Amino acid sequence: MNPIIIHTDGSCETQTRLGGWAAVLQCGEHQRVLQGSASDTTVNAMELTAVIEALKALKQAGSSVQLFSDSNYVVRGVNEVAIRLVETRLEERTRRTGRQS
Repeated sequence: MNPIIIHTDGSCETQTRLGGWAAVLQCGEHQRVLQGSASDTTVNAMELTAVIEALKALKQAGSSVQLFSDSNYVVRGVNEVAIRLVETRLEERTRRTGRQS
């Protein structure tokens, strides 16, 4: 099965705090574009919203996903924070059950 490739971006005008986000999901020949906007927001919120909405749009659990973002905030969040969160939850599960999964 082809991986789902996701490209995301978000932006915000600092003075008006009006922002927008977009995500393009591609799988083989299929493509879907998502977009939205918000008021009283920040660029980081818009960058995260693009990723969250793209992941929410996935229809099949366990799909292979490649995520591309120009946001260091998002990249660090996915590559560092999310991985630590998963590791912590696995450790907690191991302590509760007394075995490794």
